[in-house]
Amino acid sequence: MKSIYYVRWSLQWFSSANFIQQPLWNNEIFEYQEKSISFKNWIDSNILYVKDLFNYDGEFKKLHDFSNVLVNKSNWLCEYLVLKNVVMRRANLFDIKPYILNNVTKSLRFAFYNGFHCIIDKKCKFFYEILLSKKF
Repeated sequence: MKSIYYVRWSLQWFSSANFIQQPLWNNEIFEYQEKSISFKNWIDSNILYVKDLFNYDGEFKKLHDFSNVLVNKSNWLCEYLVLKNVVMRRANLFDIKPYILNNVTKSLRFAFYNGFHCIIDKKCKFFYEILLSKKF
């Protein structure tokens, strides 16, 4: 289990604009029961980033907003509650309202053991070194 100090340390690297661009799925910042979350139904419905969960007023979208978007409705209420609890724990640390209306570009920045990196420009060596550091 990650300590609260680790979470605060990792979140200090975020600005509000950077936070809403974070991917939701398989991101260690958004964990439920000590595991990163990944809901296939939500991914298939193109809900991929934190910004996809908030309306133009900067509030977390309501159930009816997602009921029209989700492809598969099985178990979606439980997934909604998990997602809302996990994301809102972190979102309360940021003022995201000014950034929701902006056209935020999609970013592929992920948290690694040595900070946040955009994976678009990374070569195999970068990932290989991470793999080795975790193994030994």
